[in-house]
Amino acid sequence: MILLNKPNKPKQEVFFVYKKIGETPLECLNRVRSDLFLDDEPVTYAGRLDPMAEGVLVLLSGETRLDKKRYTSLPKKYTFDCLWGPSTDSFDVLGIPKFPSLKCDISDENVLDFCKKFKGSIKQYDPLYSSRYIKKNVRPSLETERTLTRNVQIMSLEPVFHFSEKPENLFKIIEDKVSRVSGDFRQKEILKAWKELFDSSLFDEFKITRFELVAGHGTFVRSVVEDLVSQLGCDATTLHIWREKVGNFTIYNCTE
Repeated sequence: MILLNKPNKPKQEVFFVYKKIGETPLECLNRVRSDLFLDDEPVTYAGRLDPMAEGVLVLLSGETRLDKKRYTSLPKKYTFDCLWGPSTDSFDVLGIPKFPSLKCDISDENVLDFCKKFKGSIKQYDPLYSSRYIKKNVRPSLETERTLTRNVQIMSLEPVFHFSEKPENLFKIIEDKVSRVSGDFRQKEILKAWKELFDSSLFDEFKITRFELVAGHGTFVRSVVEDLVSQLGCDATTLHIWREKVGNFTIYNCTE
């Protein structure tokens, strides 16, 4: 990743950093503290990114921390890959997959139709394994009603292209992502379940669709994939997420 505009003054109060796959926002913040001359400074992050996501994360220090709402409300641009067939309890690959019940055959026309309608103010459920459920120490399942919802603003959602991956390649990709996560996220159980799924040879290859999303504060990309599943009637999960832009700041403005 290109590194630009590394600060040389501790008085800078807004930082755009590149959060890596596997990191929590707090782990990212702690990793870059010294490089940003923030060892003794109180710092917060404006907006979160899941461990399986990478891209722009906004850090605030000094008096700017009091203006956090201004930065969390900035629109974000994401690119994400939707893996059709398997679904998980977290709606990303850091979750327990279930075996697809049938071959997933989603037409381009149906996907385009969904994207055209998926705009404006949308009510979404928080993903099962997300910060608000963790704070409340609640662990609902996909089969029980979830109580945490939010209204989010969707500016645009567009499919970019389709591609396919063989099961053995997908397992290597998922194994690499999951192995980068520290702490107890059920990693052993998750990887065992993915291995069993791909070893079953249900499909010779799996279809993946890449999307571009521009959305407002509080939008979970995983929840967008859940909405796709609900409307199109085919299981899927989020294979990868890049947050490319926050406001006018892109990944090329980031300090790694």
